[in-house]
Amino acid sequence: MVRQIQAEQSLTVPAGVELTLNKAEVTVKGTRGTLTRDFGHARLQMKYVEETRELKAKVWFGRSKAISGINATLSHVKNMITGVTQGFKYKMRFAYAHFPVGVTVEKRDGQNVVDIKNFLGEKYLRVVPILGDCKASRTDVSVQKDEL
Repeated sequence: MVRQIQAEQSLTVPAGVELTLNKAEVTVKGTRGTLTRDFGHARLQMKYVEETRELKAKVWFGRSKAISGINATLSHVKNMITGVTQGFKYKMRFAYAHFPVGVTVEKRDGQNVVDIKNFLGEKYLRVVPILGDCKASRTDVSVQKDEL
């Protein structure tokens, strides 16, 4: 396979977000908190230019997988920036054909848990803890049926 001599991409950091780079560890601070991630496993060079507020990632003599790692790494950092500025909201729907699934959100021992009953018709009660500062709630039935 042919190797490209140098491949480089950059990501502009928006105003109101503070990004620090310590070797391969990226820390992003915003209005909603702080996120830190270590990209030491990625074989690329990262450099943060504070004057232009750009994070640059570079690969020397990389094959296609190493070059695609640049875009993947910068996409992870972009998602971190979105997380500390806007946050994320996920909606999950319950899909069933024959066995109706019963899902409840409860607070047990100071921690929120999601109880899943009658999954695929089984008698076992599945308990899923809600970790960190995530919030889980059922959507009102008049708005959307079977949504968490």
